[in-house]
Amino acid sequence: MSGLFGEDGNLEGIQTMGIVNSLKTGNIVLDMTFAMIIPMVLGIVLGWVANIQKRLGEINWMIHFQKKNVLHTRIIRHSKMTSTYSTTDLDGDSQNEILIKAIQLYLDHKEILKLKTAELELRQIGEEEKKNNYYYYYDNDNSTTLADTLSKYKIVKKPMKNIWLSLGKHGEGKEEHEVSLCVEERKEDVNDKDNSQTRQRYDLALRFESEGKDAIDDFIDQAY
Repeated sequence: MSGLFGEDGNLEGIQTMGIVNSLKTGNIVLDMTFAMIIPMVLGIVLGWVANIQKRLGEINWMIHFQKKNVLHTRIIRHSKMTSTYSTTDLDGDSQNEILIKAIQLYLDHKEILKLKTAELELRQIGEEEKKNNYYYYYDNDNSTTLADTLSKYKIVKKPMKNIWLSLGKHGEGKEEHEVSLCVEERKEDVNDKDNSQTRQRYDLALRFESEGKDAIDDFIDQAY
């Protein structure tokens, strides 16, 4: 290109004159018009070409040809309807509520999440958590002393809603991959036409994502 074009990407004067001479018609007016217009048109066209070349050179073409990583997702949902007098699990998924609580307790106990901001909740440690020996042990479930009552509760740090958090790498051997968690929550007031009482629907979901197909399942197995 340097043999035909100058440093600014335009045709050299000799090449321009050669093009103009090749287009001579014998008509002085037309020849003068061509002599003025052709260099300007060529300059604009070559400027566009140089700009396109520059932009194409800035594109990382490897990104478009690299294999895109596939994200694997697992979602644990629990929904319930609450009113002044009762709480009803929807879709029969009360087991999911137990699983969600177990994961929250596991995250708090193992201090997996380094939370700068967290929600605190006083959580009762029930029968279903006894099998995990890192929870509380109490000799007499029927005891009514203050100490025994307090021993059945634990303050749990819960992550804030709608924020992605890293749970570290999980899986086996070379198949370990980063696992991320986002807690999603939605509350909605429900007004029944046949009932003047206002109820509230509460939806909670733990959304896990990872590039490893077994990493999330491995974490959940550890937590429960």
